[in-house]
Amino acid sequence: MRPSGESRTRRTKGGRRKKRKRRVGRWIATGTTLCLLGGAGAGWAYYAHLNGNLKKDTLNLSATKAKKTEANAAGQTPLNILLLGSDSRASEANQKLGGAKGDATRKPLADVQML
Repeated sequence: MRPSGESRTRRTKGGRRKKRKRRVGRWIATGTTLCLLGGAGAGWAYYAHLNGNLKKDTLNLSATKAKKTEANAAGQTPLNILLLGSDSRASEANQKLGGAKGDATRKPLADVQML
C-alpha cells in the first residue's frame, strides 16, 4: 500500500499541469483575439482615412463654379471624352474571335473605361 501523501502529490502535480496548460491556452487565445481585433480596427481606420480623402461635390454644369480653361497657343481648349469598351459577343463575327455562344444573348457590359 502506498502512503496517502504520495498519491496526493501526484494528483496535485497533474492538476497543476492542467491548470498551467489552461492558463497558457487562455493567454494565447486572448493574445490572438487582441491581435485580430487590433488589425481589424487598424484596417477600418485606414479605410476611413482613404475614404476621407475623396473629394465630393454636386454636379456642376454652371459657369460660376467650374473654372474655364484658357486656350493654348493654337486656340485649343481641353475636352473630356469618356470611352467605354463593351464585352458583347452578340454577332457571329465576334463569336469567331473567341466569344462564348452562351453569352451571345446576355446584355453587354462595360469592361473598359477611359476618360
